[in-house]
Amino acid sequence: MKLKKVKAILLALSISAAILLAACQPNDDNNGNNIDANINGGNINVAGGNGNNGENGYNNGDDIVASHWDTLGGRDFDGMTFTILDANPNPTIWANVPSEEMAGEAINDALLRRNTFIEETFGVNFEFVQIVGENTGTNTLRNSILAGEDTYDMVIARVMGGDMAALATGGMLLNLIDMPYLSLEAPWWSRLMYQNMQFDGTMFFSMGDIVPAMYNAPAAMFFNRQMMLDHGRDDNLYELVLYGRWTLDELERITRDVDQDIDQNGTMYALEDIFGVVVERLALTSSGLAASAGINLSTIRDGEIVVDLGTQFVADRVARLHEVFGREYDWGGATVNIIRHTFYEGRAMFLGHYLESGTRFLRGMEQDYGIVPMPKFNEQQESYVSFLNAWNSVFVGVPLNANADNSAFIMEALAYGSYTMVRSAVHDVVLEHIVARDEESARMIDIIIETSYLDLNSIYNWGGSTDVLRNAIFDGASLISELEARQGQIESAIAAYMNSVRGE
Repeated sequence: MKLKKVKAILLALSISAAILLAACQPNDDNNGNNIDANINGGNINVAGGNGNNGENGYNNGDDIVASHWDTLGGRDFDGMTFTILDANPNPTIWANVPSEEMAGEAINDALLRRNTFIEETFGVNFEFVQIVGENTGTNTLRNSILAGEDTYDMVIARVMGGDMAALATGGMLLNLIDMPYLSLEAPWWSRLMYQNMQFDGTMFFSMGDIVPAMYNAPAAMFFNRQMMLDHGRDDNLYELVLYGRWTLDELERITRDVDQDIDQNGTMYALEDIFGVVVERLALTSSGLAASAGINLSTIRDGEIVVDLGTQFVADRVARLHEVFGREYDWGGATVNIIRHTFYEGRAMFLGHYLESGTRFLRGMEQDYGIVPMPKFNEQQESYVSFLNAWNSVFVGVPLNANADNSAFIMEALAYGSYTMVRSAVHDVVLEHIVARDEESARMIDIIIETSYLDLNSIYNWGGSTDVLRNAIFDGASLISELEARQGQIESAIAAYMNSVRGE
């Protein structure tokens, strides 16, 4: 087997456990985010095995598998080196670079097989440069571009924190929409990105099977089975999900009267007390809660970006979210304590976080837990919505000075290669045997992935608009008055973004 060259400042030797990500199809109806997940009479068409069935002409059949390689064509790059920059602040959490040799680890080895197949089929040599640190990798890329260099052919990075989003607005990335070969609506790319992240014919980053760490990103609800039984809750949550009845009302009913202030000091303390439901009280979390309740953080209407959070539709949902999640508590110095202590130690019946918790924090948890999607606002909401964590280093883009034709071809090959060679390892080995502790939870993970969601404002937080949601949902602040106070800032920030994209 031909081994891939690896030049790395820090090379992760194992691929983090993964969660399978497919795509969603949001509809902007009644000012709400109604994703069509094909939930019909309890039957949900989800991604599994080697991919989706019958959408956009793609399916799992061997004929389609073969035909897409044929579509790419018999190209020979004659030994060209394709350099991938992994601009990663924490590769031990978001590991995207496989080891140099087979390691007996399913995802790592599947990635090596993918890379070797593409190298031998198309005459290309992969080189990974992994730069670790806050903004270090993306700053290195920016300086390289400004110096007129064409060092990197592809970049992997997080969107938030001044990384990929800043590269996009700074004109440092090529427009993926204009690039040849990329089939961005295919199931090996994220259709949610294609549908929600485009503006004025541009999209500068995406995600999909191409990056293994992206399987950690969707939001989910973890529940402690033993605590439910101890409190006389014998509800079958999986049935509630499958029949569209897993809602905020159900969550509130099940967790009612579970909270216990053990030391009776009047403060709920993450390291000691008992909780019905816990979430990190952060703006990122509140954005996810809003999305799960059917709220679009931004939409595009008539070629313009609109942040329309001041409607009665939004106000009603925000008020209900505050009723369910608004209780204050002391998280003991770090928000992650609610995961690695409160839930892990069996003192929270429900935990709202991201699928990555199953591998980062909960693998040694003694009490059994299950996984379900975040609850809908009500049964009338068409679908569950699983918000994506854009702080994960799971997004890909093409540097400004790269050869667009070459980068697009190899990126498409990598994405499709992962779809056919890596995804099954993720689903069969990691999901069902490490993250999900039962077959039903694995089924729930499929649903979570199929209903994943992200939009532009969830990344850019124009004028602090998502901070307004956080204050209203967690602190009970006035949604309308805060939005009115920030309206000018919101409009200016949106205008600045649109101008940067349009080159004005």
